[in-house]
Amino acid sequence: MSRRLAFIGRSLAGLALAALIAARPAQAVTVERVVSPGGIEAWLVEDHSQKVISLSYAFHTGAANDPADKTGLTEFVASTLDEGAGDLDSAAFQGRLEDLSSTISFQPTQDFFQGQVRTVAPYRDEVFGLLRLSLTRPRFDAPAIARVRDQIVKAIAARAEEPNPLASKIWWHSNFPDHPYGRPVLGTAKTVAGIMADDLHAYVEHRFGRDRLKVAVVGDLTPDELKPLLDQTFGPLPATSAETATSAETASPPDAVPTAGGQVLLVKKPVPQSTVLFAQPGLAVADKDYYTLLVLNNVLGGGTFSTRLEHAVRETRGLAYSIGTGLSNYDHTALLFGQAGTQNAKVGETVAIIRQEWARFAAEGPTEQELKDAKTYLEGAYALGLDSTLSIAERLLFFQTHGLPIDYFDRRKGLIEKVTLADAKRVAKAVIDPAKLGFVVVGDPQGVTPDQIVDPTD
Repeated sequence: MSRRLAFIGRSLAGLALAALIAARPAQAVTVERVVSPGGIEAWLVEDHSQKVISLSYAFHTGAANDPADKTGLTEFVASTLDEGAGDLDSAAFQGRLEDLSSTISFQPTQDFFQGQVRTVAPYRDEVFGLLRLSLTRPRFDAPAIARVRDQIVKAIAARAEEPNPLASKIWWHSNFPDHPYGRPVLGTAKTVAGIMADDLHAYVEHRFGRDRLKVAVVGDLTPDELKPLLDQTFGPLPATSAETATSAETASPPDAVPTAGGQVLLVKKPVPQSTVLFAQPGLAVADKDYYTLLVLNNVLGGGTFSTRLEHAVRETRGLAYSIGTGLSNYDHTALLFGQAGTQNAKVGETVAIIRQEWARFAAEGPTEQELKDAKTYLEGAYALGLDSTLSIAERLLFFQTHGLPIDYFDRRKGLIEKVTLADAKRVAKAVIDPAKLGFVVVGDPQGVTPDQIVDPTD
């Protein structure tokens, strides 16, 4: 079967399973903490309306923990784990999943190695057993390694030609030059060429431990049914990750902030329109003002077509095809970021207007009506996102990996509602800072005087 890399997602579920997943209506969510006899904890949402089960889990180890000379190792493991396990080679492993109308997938991030399982209740024991095999007895056969390596190298080359991935790569590399976050999750052609089967086996052996595991399950099973399933699936893993005590090179990286704030970095590329990526430091999820910044982001550029940037850049002046902002949180940094796509001739004016609106918003903050509208949008959009067992499982996993409480679904509305206009104006003035707003432009722009022209091959 044709394979896709983990970073661009795995094969879709069977049609019958996909239809079932998509059909779940949004409704109230009750989360229960379940602990297996072996001590493995999971957060469970029971949903017996359909025979669907979704599992999301994560080990607290990711691309930022890869050795510098093995950059891309986490991605390589994620792309190879389902290429056979135990007595099943790649074709047999994938074939069995297809027979069971189920999927097992793995995704790397900077801070976590994540995975998902989607299945139906009658097949859950066998599918969870296949997951156990992939985590504890992966084969890493030579043909599979060669195939995945070739796919990754081709993907690295392709992304170097695509403006959006290239802008992202340059932004991270330029703003975190001495930090693991500055290295590409996908790796480089050189580092990927140096990753061998022994590296993949060592990764699984040393970095998958129950002490780093978070689990979320949603679907057609009860707590009593889940408990033995947790032990059968994750119980064979080591209680403690060997990486914790033995590997200095994969120790937790330090906290960091972007170092290219206020600058415009240019990657010259002969394309008809430019990609403009911009960002400044944000706030950690645990910060007391995080929810105020969440509301502010919605007003500035993260909400609907009525945001400040949308109005100033797109509607009033017609400068960009699209523009938006968002918050992104990692273990060691937090960002308020944005992106716009515009004609080369309009890049200079677009950057100027973004800076102008950034400064105006920092000085004035939102209006009372903007604050009210943002709260309403955030509440409604969040509920609409809970429309499948998988989407809920992924939210539960996010809560756990970001230190949020098990009753966060119930608390979130109140945390947003209590943001006052005075809070919003105070945090806008304290956090939103045009002097820290850095840009990366990929294209052939006009009207821009870059602080640095970046060679993407360096």
